[in-house]
Formats: sequence, structure tokens, C-alpha cells
Amino acid sequence: MSFPSPDADQLNIHNIGQEILRALGDTPARLAQFEQAMAEVDGQSQGAPALFLLSSTANLLKNYAKPILVDIVAERHLGVKDVIPDSHPLANHGESITSIDLALIQDDLSVFRILMALGLCPDDWHLGRLLTSAIHHSANSILQYALSLPTSKLFFKADSLALEVGPLCDKALEQGRVDLFPLLLKHNNDKVPSTTMNRLCEHFPLSTIMVVAQVGGCIWFDPLSPWVRETTLHAAVSNPDPEVMSYILQQAKNSLSQEWFQALLNSRRVDGRDTAFDLAVIANKRDHAAILKHHQMLLLSEMR
Repeated sequence: MSFPSPDADQLNIHNIGQEILRALGDTPARLAQFEQAMAEVDGQSQGAPALFLLSSTANLLKNYAKPILVDIVAERHLGVKDVIPDSHPLANHGESITSIDLALIQDDLSVFRILMALGLCPDDWHLGRLLTSAIHHSANSILQYALSLPTSKLFFKADSLALEVGPLCDKALEQGRVDLFPLLLKHNNDKVPSTTMNRLCEHFPLSTIMVVAQVGGCIWFDPLSPWVRETTLHAAVSNPDPEVMSYILQQAKNSLSQEWFQALLNSRRVDGRDTAFDLAVIANKRDHAAILKHHQMLLLSEMR
């Protein structure tokens, strides 16, 4: 197996993945060999003897690629190419398209795997922005592959994993890609993030909420979440369709104990001020308030 020799005139931020793939040959066997060789370079201890292939060509290529990949990461970290415009991508802004941009636009999984093997993501950077762009461009092959990776490879800081999944779920909702939820939720204990639940209840039609509920992972009441300032009921007050409020209450009643359902109805915002009913009255949402009052009275009669 021979690797392309690094050449400053050939490999750059715009084409590094594509050029390496062209020289390598886009076959599953060659791609697997490349990934293995790069992984073995990473696994070597300093000063340890290595095979000629790894100590020369592969190691040289990896070291050569590092500054190029740093440029790619730096641009994305600063949000320059977070989402490429649908019109003429980036051209109107005087910004150049990188190798990873092209991979996303063309859903080129082979190039994506090469860039991953070369070290696209350093330890202090996450794939969240990249995956958001992948959802935006419907790069399904890349998404399926990336989201099937072990958590340790996909997100380098496990303690921030839940924070990464929320924006991805939000982007999937915007793009009408509820089909991605099972893959995304695998990285969040199979639960829809609380922030996404509230956004769903506040802004989306009942039909979308019902589809997400069928996928699973909906938590209608999560009082222990540190990221939520209000409940799904508070969020639903802002939804113009009162049927959303009815649906959430019914789902919550079916899934919660009587004690927790009562806690949901009586929950106040994190500042301790308004319940969902208070908020509905203040906002003059009469239908929403009537539905909440009905469930409060029904619960009281059931508890007698």
C-alpha cells in the first residue's frame, strides 16, 4: 500500500481529503488500511521502533496534514462555515470551501473517513458544528457513520455530550429530519434533551410533536434537569394551538404517577414565580388556561 507523498502544491485546506482519496483509490479495503495505518501511528509510544511504512510515509503524511487540519478546525470553531448557504455556497461571502465542506455538500463518506483518520478533531473540539452542517445538507451517509461511532470518538468531552445533542436535535427538527432522532438519542441515554422538548412544545405543530413521541424518548416532566428553566407546560402556553397543551397533559398523565403529575401542574419557573396556569392567564390564553384548570380539577376529584 502506497500513500500519496505530501506536496504543498497538491495538498491544502481545500482538497486534502479528496486528493488523498484519489491517490489512495476509493475501495473499502484501501480505506480500511489507511484508517488502520493512521491509528497505529497514533498508538505508537515515543521512541518506539515502528514499521517502515508507519515510521516514514504514514507518519510524514500525518504530520504534514496536521497544520492543514488545524486550519479547517479553526475556521469551523470560529463559526465561519457553520452552515453553508443554500445558494452559491460561500462564494458571495468571499470565503473558500474546505475539504470537509465539499465532503458534506457531496455526502462523500470516504473523504470524511480520511479526514477523521488524519485527525480532523483535536481533543478540545467537538463534531457538533460539523454534524449540524451535515444535517443541513442531508449528508445521510456521513451522519449515519458519524452517529454510529462510539461516544469516545464522536464527542471528546463526555461531560458536555448532552449539551451537544440538543442543538443537533433542534437542527433535525428544523430540517424535518425526525428520522435522525433514534441515532441522536443514542448519545443522550435515549432521551430527547429537555431543551429540545421545550422548543418542540413551544414552536412546533401537534403533528410534529406526535411523530417525535412515536419515535420515543420524550420526557414530559424533568424537574431535575439543570438546563431547563420551565416545564413543557410553560413552553406549550406559547404554542398558538391549545391542542398541544391537551396532548402534553394527556401524555404526562399516562406516563407519570399521580404525585408527579400533580407536581407538573404545580411547577413554577426556576425563578419561583409563575405556574403554567399563571402564565396562561397573564398571556390571556383562555383556552390554554381552561385546559390546565380542567386537569387540575380532575386531579383533585381523583385524589379524594
